[in-house]
Amino acid sequence: NQYGVEIGYVGSSYALPPSDLVIANNLVVGSTNSLIDVRTAPNGISWSGNVLHAMGSATEGLSGTEAEFRLVDPQLLLVDGLWRPEVSSPVVDSADDSFDFVGSDMDGQARVNPDVGADEVSGEAVRARPLTG
Repeated sequence: NQYGVEIGYVGSSYALPPSDLVIANNLVVGSTNSLIDVRTAPNGISWSGNVLHAMGSATEGLSGTEAEFRLVDPQLLLVDGLWRPEVSSPVVDSADDSFDFVGSDMDGQARVNPDVGADEVSGEAVRARPLTG
C-alpha cells in the first residue's frame, strides 16, 4: 500500500461501500502520503485507541479525538528485522481493552495489559514469528 490504512476503493469495480468498521489499537507510522486514506465513505465506522506517527512529508490523513487517535512518537526499535516498541514507549499498556478476544500478539505472547499495535512488550518466550517475505 502507498498508505498505512486504506478504506474503500477507487473506481467502479466494487458496488458497495465498506460497512460497520471498527479500527482499533493500530500503530500506524509512515514518512510519505497520508497514514489513513479514506477512499470511499463507509456506512458506519468507529475508531478507538489508535496511535499515528507521521514523519517526513507524511500526514495523518484525518483528525479525531484523543480516544480515537493519539499523535505520538511510538519509540520503536529495530530488533531482528522487526520494529518493536521500547519498554518506555507510550503504546505500552495503552490500548483500548474493550477487545479482550485479542488474547495474544504477533509473537504468541499474552496480552494482559494490552499495548497498541501488533507487538506486546513482554518478558514471555516468543511462541510464534510473523511471516516475512
